[in-house]
Amino acid sequence: MKNSLELGLIGNCRIGALIDERGEIVWSCLPRFDGDPVFCSLLNEHPDGEGAGFCVVELLDQVEASQSYLPNTAVLVTRLTDTRGAVIEITDFSPRFHQYGRTFMPMMIIRQIKRVSGNPRICVRVRPLCEYGSQDCTMTHGSHHIRYVAPSWILRLTTDISVTAVLQELPFFLETSATLILGPDETITDAIDDLSRRFLNETINSWRDWVRDLSIPFEWQEE
Repeated sequence: MKNSLELGLIGNCRIGALIDERGEIVWSCLPRFDGDPVFCSLLNEHPDGEGAGFCVVELLDQVEASQSYLPNTAVLVTRLTDTRGAVIEITDFSPRFHQYGRTFMPMMIIRQIKRVSGNPRICVRVRPLCEYGSQDCTMTHGSHHIRYVAPSWILRLTTDISVTAVLQELPFFLETSATLILGPDETITDAIDDLSRRFLNETINSWRDWVRDLSIPFEWQEE
């Protein structure tokens, strides 16, 4: 990955993440903005498939990439195309919405991967670092999750992708969709796809409600 400052930003006012146009999370500190840079490949240029300090959804034989936000939200959509015309979209966001009379903004990044056309072949690589990029995390795993254990924190990846495919970074054909939930070391009891869809819809509505109260200069508004 060649470093670039052409990056998308997601967040929920508790955590944030920078994502490049190929769908790699290159910077994110957990559990707060001033925490340990778990994903820090922005500072370390690396060849594809090598290095550490990132979370990437690779589309094999990718030739085109673009990014955009869903209108009036901090929800980022990365669109990748391969040499055969197969297309995937990666929707990245951190949940933020009102729940039980307060603002729900967990230490969480959700990545929804969707097949748009063709027969895309992808590879998911999750390689967080700890102690300010100086150490690899210890890993443990269950049937639907992987725990990345550091001296002062634990990051849990919950997914409906084969855990073996993630651990061994095996390429696979994306038939419909897949979800990655990076968050605290807590069991998710809901269906992963259902939970991510609900959180996405609630987050979109929350950002759009917030935008309605802004006073945006006319020259910055879209027609």
